[in-house]
Amino acid sequence: MMELLKKLAESNTINFIIMLVILAVIVVKMNLKSAMDTSISNVAGTIKKSDDAKADSIKKLEKSKYDVEKLPTDIANLENEAKVKADVFKKQIEESSSKEISNIQNSVSRIMSIEEKKISNSLQKKTIEESISMAENNIKRMLSENPDLHRQFIQESLDELDKVKL
Repeated sequence: MMELLKKLAESNTINFIIMLVILAVIVVKMNLKSAMDTSISNVAGTIKKSDDAKADSIKKLEKSKYDVEKLPTDIANLENEAKVKADVFKKQIEESSSKEISNIQNSVSRIMSIEEKKISNSLQKKTIEESISMAENNIKRMLSENPDLHRQFIQESLDELDKVKL
């Protein structure tokens, strides 16, 4: 039996069994099973988060693709709306400008008419004053040149007064 023990001691089998026992003691003492389970659950959680993030990314990608496909239509719609609004705005500006120009022209015409009347009235007043002054000077000159006219004027005035009394 001693020889068997000696052979066993010299063989690798015993060394292997001893190593397994030491390894088992280390695993039990260090609680490697729970550490491995924790690591496995952490890896599984990370994989699940990664799968969820991938699914979200795929959804976002699909939405982005849809938005990109819709983009030319949206741009065309925006361009059409902008054109319509620009045309309406242009028309409003043109109408407003036409009305304003018409109002300005009417105002200018009225002001010119008023100024023309003022000038005409001023000229008429000056003409009348000049005519009266010339007539007065003419009458004075005629009376001074011919004193009989003065008597004739007085007689005509008296005759006119007599007609009024009758």
